Amino acid sequence: MADAFPASTAVAIIGAGPSGTAMAAMLQSAGIECALIEAQTFPRFSIGESLLPEALNCLDAAGLLDAVEAAGFQYKDGALFATNADRFAFDFGDGYTPGRGHAFQVPRAEFDLLLANVCASRGVPISYATRVQDVETRARGYRLQLEGESGPGTLDAGYIVDASGFGRVLARLFGLDKPSGIAERASLFRHLDLAPETGMPDRNKILIAQEGLDASIWYWLIPFAGQRCSVGVVTDKLPAGVAPEFLEKEFNRLLGRQDLVSAITAGAEPARPLGCLRGYSASISRLYGDNYVILGNAGEFIDPIFSSGVTIALKSAVMSAPLVVDSVRNGRRVDWESGFQAPLLAGVDTFKEYVSAWYRGILPRLFFAPEKNEAIYRQICSILGGYVWDRSNPFTRLTADRLGSLESWL
Repeated sequence: MADAFPASTAVAIIGAGPSGTAMAAMLQSAGIECALIEAQTFPRFSIGESLLPEALNCLDAAGLLDAVEAAGFQYKDGALFATNADRFAFDFGDGYTPGRGHAFQVPRAEFDLLLANVCASRGVPISYATRVQDVETRARGYRLQLEGESGPGTLDAGYIVDASGFGRVLARLFGLDKPSGIAERASLFRHLDLAPETGMPDRNKILIAQEGLDASIWYWLIPFAGQRCSVGVVTDKLPAGVAPEFLEKEFNRLLGRQDLVSAITAGAEPARPLGCLRGYSASISRLYGDNYVILGNAGEFIDPIFSSGVTIALKSAVMSAPLVVDSVRNGRRVDWESGFQAPLLAGVDTFKEYVSAWYRGILPRLFFAPEKNEAIYRQICSILGGYVWDRSNPFTRLTADRLGSLESWL
């Protein structure tokens, strides 16, 4: 652990990704002592590189947006959907919900380090390369058993915030995991440096591509500032237990099947090794308990389609931080169910319905339908912008019924 890392703190935050640093920034601003424990050494690679407008609202609420806007990340104003035959673009500024109509495309190694450095500059201690091995219940909170580069250690805390992402520390230690209910899929991905002469249809949009209207295999291409981009493919047809050489061949084979992705990536040079994730969707039985709360991917992760992961992570931090402050400062039992879990999961469940509608082919058929309903377009555009917590939008309420009606209409 870092030499200056404390032996005790009011709030221990596990994980220095976006939800952890947003929580730390908000606690520090409220005068609540906290410390960040991060298992990896920053900068480090992570997927989840395409932000949504609602994520910027959350960064603003946490006092982190100015640093992000000054960093020079690639501007993003929407999403371009493409098949081998058609293209259709959503512009966030056309959405139903008032608010920001843009976001950024961010290499997460740079983005996460930026947020962590802002927290450190404000006095939040961070211990990198430090894992939480166990959590012991104490008379007044918890004792975290830690393992760092210099050996074992402990951290006493009155409160724990689990922002450990796919590490899912408290879900694992407290037995809170439950099946996600989402079909298992796999993703292959890497960063590429595009050939200098390569043009993009629209650098300000994430590209979501398919071969046809079948959404069981789909592709993303996220342009960063400069010639680097993130390219990935999601499929339910990747066999288990195969050699890395097979994965390389399969990745290249699949990219070659999508005309636009294939054209853009022709002549590109790999900028990092091929990555593979399987069965990444996750759920949890509850997001809070006695003096702890669980944020972002450490609790719920749906699917990479629609880029909801970072937005949900940041929203969970922004929604829960005032309750943590109230609990720590005033020693009160706060209403975590109605004040956090129920409203957060209402938005998560809306995202889940749209993920389901994507894989059932409803949304691809809607996007590429020859006739567009302007009101429906605007309402769904706001969903794609991350505004799933805007309950004035008809498509965030009775979502399954409305999408079912769309399916019968299509």
